[in-house]
This record gives sequence, structure tokens and C-alpha cells, in this order.
Amino acid sequence: MNGSQDKRARLKPRSQFVSTVMMFLVLILCDSCSILSQKKQTELTQTLWFYRSAIRWGRYTDALEFQKNPQKDFNFLSVSDVKVSWYTVERKAFSDDGDRLDQTVEIRYIREPGIVEKTIFDQQTWLYEDDGWVLDGELPHFK
Repeated sequence: MNGSQDKRARLKPRSQFVSTVMMFLVLILCDSCSILSQKKQTELTQTLWFYRSAIRWGRYTDALEFQKNPQKDFNFLSVSDVKVSWYTVERKAFSDDGDRLDQTVEIRYIREPGIVEKTIFDQQTWLYEDDGWVLDGELPHFK
């Protein structure tokens, strides 16, 4: 063996070691990314469930806490007679980075003491920020 072949033979195990370490680091980074995505998805699911419950059961004070900029002029008297009978997501669209969700929600409700069920479609934008998911907009407008 000449000198250059001898040097390559010694470097081969070292380059295999470096390749193995690099592959291991890539796998760890990819796993961390999926954990972050899973964490973000879990937070979104919980946030949407609690917000839906607040609207469904007329807890508008709780619902206001989900807003990015809480409505200071929210008229609680305007919703005191609203009873929500149905709340279902009709459409969801995520941004490419997963930090924004636009969704359309069908809400059916009755204004007591009436018996006529009305339907509205609430357009919601949810943003992922440092402290979790927040609603970028107002609460539903019941007619």
C-alpha cells in the first residue's frame, strides 16, 4: 500500500463514525419536530374544545379569554337569551407553517322564549402564539 491508500484506509472508519453521528442527529431533530407538531395539535384540540364548550353553554366570559384582543365592549345582555343547540366545524384550512387555522363553524341557536331555531356560520381565525392558540376575531354575532 502506498501512503495515500494507507491514509484513506485510516479515514474510512472515522468517516463512517461521522456519518453515523450525523444520521443520529438528523433523526433526533426530526423527532423533535414531530413532537412540537404533536404538542401544537394537542393544544389546538384542547383550545377548540374549551372554546366550543364556552359558546355552547353560554359562558361568554370564558369565551372572551380565548381572543387575541378581548372585546372590551362585548354586550352580555345581547346574548343572555341565546341557547346554542348545535356547534359543528364545517371547514378547516391550515397555513403552510401550521401557525394559523381558518375555520367555518355552523352554530344553531334559539332566542328564548322563542322556539325558532336559527343558523349562523361563524368564520374563525386561530393563531398559534407564544402562549398557545388564540382567536383573532370576535365572538359569534347572534342575530
